[in-house]
Formats: sequence, structure tokens, C-alpha cells
Amino acid sequence: MLTNQIQHRSLTNTFGLIIQGNGSKNILDLDYEEVINLFRESGTLLFKNFGSDSDTFMKFTHLYCQDFSTYQGGGLRWGVLDRQAINNVETLLTTSGHSQGFPIELHGEMYYLKNHPTILWFYCENPPIQGGQTTVSDGREIFKNLSDETKKFFQNQKIKYVRHQANGEWQTAFQTDDLSVVQKFCDRNETKLLIDSETGAVTTEYVCSAIVKSRDREDVFINNLLLIYIAEWAFQSGWFAENLSNMTNTSPPLVVRMEDGSCIPEHIIEELQQVCDSLTIDIQWEKGDILMIDNTRILHGRREATASNRKIFVRMGEPIFKL
Repeated sequence: MLTNQIQHRSLTNTFGLIIQGNGSKNILDLDYEEVINLFRESGTLLFKNFGSDSDTFMKFTHLYCQDFSTYQGGGLRWGVLDRQAINNVETLLTTSGHSQGFPIELHGEMYYLKNHPTILWFYCENPPIQGGQTTVSDGREIFKNLSDETKKFFQNQKIKYVRHQANGEWQTAFQTDDLSVVQKFCDRNETKLLIDSETGAVTTEYVCSAIVKSRDREDVFINNLLLIYIAEWAFQSGWFAENLSNMTNTSPPLVVRMEDGSCIPEHIIEELQQVCDSLTIDIQWEKGDILMIDNTRILHGRREATASNRKIFVRMGEPIFKL
């Protein structure tokens, strides 16, 4: 119990809490240290029934985070998939493909870069009419439920994110038209940068493990593997061109491979999808809800939505407190 008036209950058996307001308590008045302690323990906090608006969301996130991301270097920056700033606030963003209804696979935020945000925040401005739930899953549980063969596969081999952007595209992704700035960004992220002097296109390559160690030294399966794999299929199959406006390119700008450049075996992908599906939890949105996610261990995604009224805003930042 956070206070005598505020109740909390489990979101799942293994992670997450729902912090339940009473309709009159201001979320900004919650006990600061208790919120931090509960977040450390649970990895996910869903704040409901506090009557929060977008201004309150901004103030609440500033209590716990700093260095908010502008999505510089973001991977899904193509056409209608790109994020947009809300009210000209460059760190208050729409979700990827916010005007679209397609589902999004479980993933860690921006794991195609070495430096990815530590905490994710979501705010529900307008809940979806049907579908459109945000999904979450514990990367520790995903790893535990993989077969021994697949665990060893990812423990012994690294994956590689390869991204190709034409001149005119990389400027949007990296928020600059200065290649020296792009180079510094890639250096900070241990990413190889290749520049085509004739076309002005850039290619980046980032090699990493699909598994990270949690703070208590547990193995956590968290990455962008499934998301990018499905996105590549959507490009190559023509699904994007058929279903999304201004998406005629059949060549995916971002792919994931094994470190040697080979494709990830299909049986590995199939097992990952089955395990993730079995461990996925839906967040049923209501107006004013705020969701706080530990991006070092909790994956997130989205269910298919049947209407375009869904408005979920996102912020990504670094904690003021120690995790």
C-alpha cells in the first residue's frame, strides 16, 4: 500500500503492479520513494484512476527521469510509421505507426543501438475502441522458457542490425544533415558507419547479443529481433505497400541477421514467437492511464486495433534514481 488511500495489486504473477487511484488523489502527490521501490521490484507500474492529463504526465515523468530522448537514431522513421512530436514538445511523442492499426511484436525499445532508453513512459490520451492494447512481457521469463538449444544459440552467437538509408532519409533518422554528427553518434553507439560518396546514402551495422544481464545477473531476452524480422517480411511481401500509404519500397531499410550476415533460422523465430505469445500480457487502456516500464528487462508491443482513435503518447528517459 503506497498510502492509506492508494491501493496496488499485481499486474501478473511474475512482474508488474497496478497502482489504483481513488479518483481524487493527484498522482503527483504519491510517495516518491515508495513509487521508486515498487518500480525497482516490479519493473512495470500501471497508474489508473488518477484523472491525469498530458500536462500532469509531463510533470510526473520529470519527477523520476531526466535526459529524455527525441528518438534520434530511431529505427521506425519511415512514412506513416514515424513518430511525431506532441504540442511541439520534442520529447513527448506519438507511438510508432500511431495512425495505423497493425500489431507490433514484443521488443525492447531501441535495442538496435548500444545506448537505448532505460525507462519508457506511456500516457493514454484516448483509449482504443477495440483492440490496440499495449502488450508487455518479462524478458527474464522469456529466456527461462526457451529450449536449451535456443538458449545456447543466443548465448554463443551475436546478432547484427544492418540499416541502409538513402540521402534524405538518414537526415530524418539522425536529426541532422551533418555526417560528422552522424559519425559521432555511431561512435558513441559502437556502430559501424559506411558512407556512399556517390549517392550520399549511409549504412550502419551494430553487433550485439540478443541477451543481456539483469542487475541481479539473470539472463534477459530483450532486443528488437522479432519486430525487425516481421517488418522485413512486411516490406518484402508487399504488405506495407498494400496496406500503408506512401510505403512503396519493397527493400526493408533495417534488417536483423546473425553476426556473420546469415539469416536467423526460421525454427528459432518460430520458437521465439510461441514463447512470447504465451507470456504476453495486455494493458487495457483507459483515459488518463500512465504506464512506467523498465526497458532493461520488460519488452513491449501492441495488439491490432480496429479503429484509428487510439492516442497513446510516449516519453523515454534516464532515471534520476538508481535502479
